[in-house]
Amino acid sequence: MSPRFLLLFFLQLGCSDETTEGGFKVSTRDGDTGVSATSECEDHSGYLNLSWPVVGTDGHDWVLVNYVDADRGEGMADYAGGLGGLAKTYDGHRGVDISISSFREMDAGVSVVAAVPGVVEYVIDGFEDRHTECVDYDANIVGVRHSSGHLLHYVHLKTGSVAVSVGEEVMTGDVLGQVGSSGCSTHPHLHFEITDSTGDWVDPFAEDLWCDPPLYETPIHLMETWVIQGPSDQYENPYQDPPAETDVFDVGELLVAHFVVAGGDVGDTVGVSFVGPDGTTVGPWPLAFEQVWRLSTWAWAFNVVEPRGEWSVRYELNGEPYMERTISVE
Repeated sequence: MSPRFLLLFFLQLGCSDETTEGGFKVSTRDGDTGVSATSECEDHSGYLNLSWPVVGTDGHDWVLVNYVDADRGEGMADYAGGLGGLAKTYDGHRGVDISISSFREMDAGVSVVAAVPGVVEYVIDGFEDRHTECVDYDANIVGVRHSSGHLLHYVHLKTGSVAVSVGEEVMTGDVLGQVGSSGCSTHPHLHFEITDSTGDWVDPFAEDLWCDPPLYETPIHLMETWVIQGPSDQYENPYQDPPAETDVFDVGELLVAHFVVAGGDVGDTVGVSFVGPDGTTVGPWPLAFEQVWRLSTWAWAFNVVEPRGEWSVRYELNGEPYMERTISVE
C-alpha cells in the first residue's frame, strides 16, 4: 500500500471558514478524565448542582468543544482565561457545546439527561436534525425549570427523541431526548444553556456549578473509526456522516481509513498503519499536531496491494497502537 493523500477535517461548532495548505485540506468551524454522566449530585432547592447532561465518558463518547463566551462585547473569552482566537468559544455563545463523533453515533442514539431535577416548562420537537450548517434556528429543545428559578435549555435534539412533556417533573439523570443537529448546528451536539429568573444567561463553569466537571484541556482520545472504499468525494459527507463501511477490498482499490479524535495538544501524533498476513507493516506516517484541537476527523487513503488475505488496520496515538480492526484483501 502507498499513501495517496491525507485529509484533516476539524470541527468546532458555529460559522465556517475553509483553507487549503500544504496538501492538507483543513476545515475550521466555530462551532480520559473518567467524567461520566452518571455522577450523582445532591440537589439544593436554591442552588444548582449540575450533573453532566450527556451520557458516557469524556473523550470517548463526547467532548466539550465550546464554552460560554465570557466577553459580552465583541471579543471572545472563556472561563479559563482564553482570549480571542485562543478562547474555546465563539462570539456571543451563551451555552456549552458537547459534541459526539458523527451522525452515525447520532443515529445509534446518545441520550441527553436532566442535569438537575425540575419541571419541564417547554418542549419543541419535529424539526429536521441533520444540519451541517446554520441554515435556520428551528431546533428541537427541552426546557426544564429548577426550583431555584433557573431555566435549563437542552438544544439541537434529535427529531422525535424528546421523551418528556410539558408539566412533567424530572429527576437528575432522567432521559430528556437524544443528541441531534437540529437548528443552527454544524455537527451533532448538545447546546446546554442556563438562564436565571431574569432571563440572563449563566456560565456553569465560571459559577462552579458542576459536581464533576471535565478537564479544560481534553487529553487526546480516539472516539470512532470507519473504513470505506475511496475516493471520499463520491460520498455526500464522509467525514461527519460515514457511508456504509467496506471490509473486503480488491487489489488496486482505494482504501480510506478514518478516525475521530477528541482533544489533543501540540506535539501529539496520530497515524494509521497496516499489517499484512505475512507480517509486513506499512505506515503509520504519523502527523504531529501543531495546535490544540477540540474535535477532529482524520483520514488516510491507500491503494490496496498484495499479499491477499487478512490485513490489520491499526490506529495509533502518540506512536502507540490504540485500536485495531481487520479487512480482507482479495
